[in-house]
Amino acid sequence: MSIRSLLSKASPFKRAPTLERAEAAYAEGKFADAAALFRPLADGGSMQAQLRLAQMYERGEGLLQSFVEAARWLRAAGEQGSVPAMARLGEIYLTGMAAPETATAAAIGQLAGGAAEDSLLKRLYPHGLTISQDLEAAAQWNSRAAHAGDAGAQARLGYLYAAGLGQARDLVEAERWFSEAAKQDHQAGQLGLGMLYAGSYGEPHDHLRAQEWFEACAAAGNSTAQLCLGMLLLFSDDVPRDEERAAALLAEAAKAGQPAAMFHLGELYRRGTGVAQSTSEAETWLRRAATRGYLKAWISLVQLFRSGPDADLHTAAVLCRQAADLGDGEAQYLLGQFYLAGEGVPQDPAEGARWLAKAADQNVTAAYNRLGSLYA
Repeated sequence: MSIRSLLSKASPFKRAPTLERAEAAYAEGKFADAAALFRPLADGGSMQAQLRLAQMYERGEGLLQSFVEAARWLRAAGEQGSVPAMARLGEIYLTGMAAPETATAAAIGQLAGGAAEDSLLKRLYPHGLTISQDLEAAAQWNSRAAHAGDAGAQARLGYLYAAGLGQARDLVEAERWFSEAAKQDHQAGQLGLGMLYAGSYGEPHDHLRAQEWFEACAAAGNSTAQLCLGMLLLFSDDVPRDEERAAALLAEAAKAGQPAAMFHLGELYRRGTGVAQSTSEAETWLRRAATRGYLKAWISLVQLFRSGPDADLHTAAVLCRQAADLGDGEAQYLLGQFYLAGEGVPQDPAEGARWLAKAADQNVTAAYNRLGSLYA
């Protein structure tokens, strides 16, 4: 066999790797081959290779999934000026990242407990499995990406300034960066301005301006904006009240999975506000909110089953007990009343007093008078 034919059959990795070959392998779904090509390029300082390698580590494409390694390569690219890398780091450090789903609970526990340096786990994950929230780092990376024009980073930086996270609270800077993101039609920027003007960060509210930005964001299908706009249309004294439109917005947000929207929609059906009154619809939406941990929905369900011609005191008491066990003070007060009156449960003044005392410990003022009467 000739030298030329031998060379033609040689591994492609014997030739110097190039970004073109690496990207071609990636595009073909040959992730392991692509990773082998990207790594020496990344080690050599190629910003594009570092960014791609970070993405592959984060997604587990051809490599053992590792968010820590992903962040390491993002930092390398970010330090060279990669705006996407800076923005992603700002996003990661804002919330932190748990261990990948591919890591077993045993592996997480061993690394957290200090695995031996020569262990396989330590060799596979030399820097651990998780990334802790770091608000100062989030502020720094988001700031760098925001100044470079990244809309997502601008919205996150606005939030960090508004909430005083990782840096001093500054609502002027928050408004500036939310506005920069909103100029690029970024939903988080529009929503941020709406929340800012609604008074969510402690400043006097301007509901008309809040409505303007919630409208823009809700029109794009943002469920949080739909919820907020619905609340304004129902409860604000500064914008024209529109119960029917509020109900429609809450329905959209509820279908998208917003527990608060489910609760308020259930309340509208319970009261017949903006929609035709419907006990079954009210129960459906209130139960959905309750199963998602929205405690106020439990109380509304109790009231739903406690009143009306089809009252079901037993079900009301069961629901009240569930909410009381979860620590809701109002539910504890109501459960105490159930036991005192024997509604849906056997009458038991001692048990009623116990639940009233729990409610009083949570500063439910109505419980103070009732307890005083019992002790008297």
